[in-house]
Amino acid sequence: MLAGCSAPPPVSSEPPPVRRPPLVRITPDDHTTNIGDRPLRVVIESARAIDVHLVQALAERVSLRAWPERTAIAASVVPVEVAGHAAAVELHATARLPDRWVAIEVAPLPAALMWDESAPSLQLPDGARIARVRTGSEPTVASIELCEEAPSLVVTLRLSEPVEGDAMTALTLHADAGARCEVAAGAVAGAWSWRCTGVDATLPLEITIAAGLRGRVGRPLAPRHLRFTPATLSEDARHCRLLRP
Repeated sequence: MLAGCSAPPPVSSEPPPVRRPPLVRITPDDHTTNIGDRPLRVVIESARAIDVHLVQALAERVSLRAWPERTAIAASVVPVEVAGHAAAVELHATARLPDRWVAIEVAPLPAALMWDESAPSLQLPDGARIARVRTGSEPTVASIELCEEAPSLVVTLRLSEPVEGDAMTALTLHADAGARCEVAAGAVAGAWSWRCTGVDATLPLEITIAAGLRGRVGRPLAPRHLRFTPATLSEDARHCRLLRP
């Protein structure tokens, strides 16, 4: 090597880091009731600063709909800057929303954005995504989630709103004779979980909801039986299986 010359920097064999597109989610989550005056938002979160033009492109795809009719509800769509790496589009209904199901709807996203699959939403056949919400109370089952946490299977019942009452008595998970299940967590923010071992995914599980649970404003959670077979449920991006009754 010639005097005064430095060696060239080493060439890295590591591939360059992949830049993940900004993630989009709808709040409140799909199938949430008793939302009251909570803001209706579509949120963008990114590892880098968000382009204002991208927020505007998202705003043009957001609408408020009656559900299940999907008829438009008059509303203004307002871009809201939350922070440098997060922004939101907020919907403001022209008139006070009636106590019924409505949907925050987002048409297919621009190519520069992608959905946050960990946030509950429903994809429709035409490619739109929605979150169905209700201003008043109507406790109901939002979803059942099955996630592998080796060596266990965690089964989580998510309700549309928090409930009160003796959940230990009212909620029961029935599995095949070779499985063992125990309560993993209490009904925190409308969720109840069991941790199971020895589950045969080809055999059905059943959750029984007995009478006795009510929303915080007094409306009851209706008794019902939910029977499902884990192996028949599709996996999401987190490799959890999801059932929306």
